Amino acid sequence: MHCAAGSRLPGVQIMRYDEAFRSSGYHTALLTTFSFDPTVFENVLLVAMRSRGCRNIGVLADMNMVNRTLSEVAPAPRAGTAYHLAKKSVTGAFHPKIVLQLGEKEGRLMLGSANLTGAGLVGNLETVSTVVVSEEDRSAAPLMAEAVRYFEAHADEKDQAMRDVLSRARARTPWLADVEPKEEVTIGGERVAFLTESASAGIAKRFRSFVGDDPIDRLIVVSPYADGTLEGFSRLREEFGTPPTSFVVDAREHDFTADTFQSQIRASLHSAEPHALGGQRRLHAKVIIANGARADYVLAGSANASIPGLYSRFGVSGNAEAGIA
Repeated sequence: MHCAAGSRLPGVQIMRYDEAFRSSGYHTALLTTFSFDPTVFENVLLVAMRSRGCRNIGVLADMNMVNRTLSEVAPAPRAGTAYHLAKKSVTGAFHPKIVLQLGEKEGRLMLGSANLTGAGLVGNLETVSTVVVSEEDRSAAPLMAEAVRYFEAHADEKDQAMRDVLSRARARTPWLADVEPKEEVTIGGERVAFLTESASAGIAKRFRSFVGDDPIDRLIVVSPYADGTLEGFSRLREEFGTPPTSFVVDAREHDFTADTFQSQIRASLHSAEPHALGGQRRLHAKVIIANGARADYVLAGSANASIPGLYSRFGVSGNAEAGIA
């Protein structure tokens, strides 16, 4: 499932995520992922991007997951020549899923729940939000600049190869040169924010600040994973005054018990299986919808409804996470 923030109003469409990498007009791709499948990446995405002129490619992936994959599953023979692969270690998991494509005249930011694996590209039920910069509309450019800044913040200063990728990206993207990074912009009349873990607050608190003082009547939380104690889910609900909450899970994945969930007040539990593809595909999407008195607010990205996912902080504790509100 692919959620696209367009030039006017956000829309939703079902599509194959891998098809998005077949676009022309981009010289650079900066990607982050938790799980990384080198066979899928090199034979599908890399071929698609390079054949359309994108040759400056950098990937940041979770260190533990990459080490396990390279030692137990498959090597990455083209890493270091056709693209640069760097490992990232944080106190929890390096968990953001970001694809930032930059061109001389345009750019695209895709951010969601999908890893750079076969399951993430075509197998799972995923959400990916898309924000585009064109020659005609530069309103999303500050978000692109913020995404580059976030990528740079997680890149190792001693990794000269990745620094070269980033230098080439900036040198070849003139429209980005004078853009001030911003976490929030207005696109087609809609507020859109690029939210990540910060040194002072995690994703959940930053989303709460995005919503502001609008009273929330209901929450809908979609998350395949949660704490066994539901602590992250509970804290999220408390952030919004513990409104009635629908919790959509993959019945095969969660660790909490029926007794644990029944202790939640005004909360209902739902399966992803009634979805048209729910019985065929694993639920991997992470979405929070807050129904307010004045508007509905949506956060879609990489963070599960858990303490590491929602309440981590940059350089302090827990996961690295990213989402679009």
